[in-house]
Amino acid sequence: MTYHWSIGPKGLDYNSGVWQFEGYGFVPNGTSGATMAQIHGAAHGATTLILRIYNYGEMRYYSRDLVAENLYDKWFRLNIIHDVDGGTVSIFIDGKKKFHTWNQDEERSKFIDYNNFVHSIIIHCY
Repeated sequence: MTYHWSIGPKGLDYNSGVWQFEGYGFVPNGTSGATMAQIHGAAHGATTLILRIYNYGEMRYYSRDLVAENLYDKWFRLNIIHDVDGGTVSIFIDGKKKFHTWNQDEERSKFIDYNNFVHSIIIHCY
């Protein structure tokens, strides 16, 4: 069973500042190619960030850079910090910084999708 949430910061300006998104995820063994989270909105392409799960429980930034390993069959806390003004995205798993990159481009992102397998998710916007 797959659950899917899209959130947009209604009434808030997501064109500047630093935004934090947090949720809990669980990836069943054998899952591959599934999107865990994405930030929509980019001048050159549709997204600023896509986190996908591939074979052996690897989380990757798009399908390229390895973010985390061994995520099958356990709960983990995913934390994404998007510095819109600074043009960076940082990814934390269980409180440890795992990945940091520049935005895909200068366009400001608009909202985040978070897909979660099996159970519910909690997302906080700070």
